[in-house]
Amino acid sequence: MSMEDAILKLAAAVDRNAAAIEKSTELMAKAVGSTAAPKAADKTAEQKTEAPKPKEPEKPKGPTREDVVKALQDFRAIEGKEAAIGILKDHGAESVSDLDPSKYQAVIDKTNGK
Repeated sequence: MSMEDAILKLAAAVDRNAAAIEKSTELMAKAVGSTAAPKAADKTAEQKTEAPKPKEPEKPKGPTREDVVKALQDFRAIEGKEAAIGILKDHGAESVSDLDPSKYQAVIDKTNGK
């Protein structure tokens, strides 16, 4: 079950509970002959709010690991495996997994001849 589905189910359960409380309050008010109780139930119904919508995941601002891998694969196809490994080593890494994310853009630039 997704988070959105769970939130929707929870919101529906809250609505059912509010309706049950309202009905119970009305029945109690009728039993004691009071008209003030249903008004209080109406206020509760007015205070209902929509369930918050799930936030979209934020996209990274700079290049991702996948961007680096793609750039190195393209570079390797043209220049060869040793040249691609050389770029990683120039930036202090043996593999993309070892590469500091702050150096992703520099590696991509190097594969593009910049």
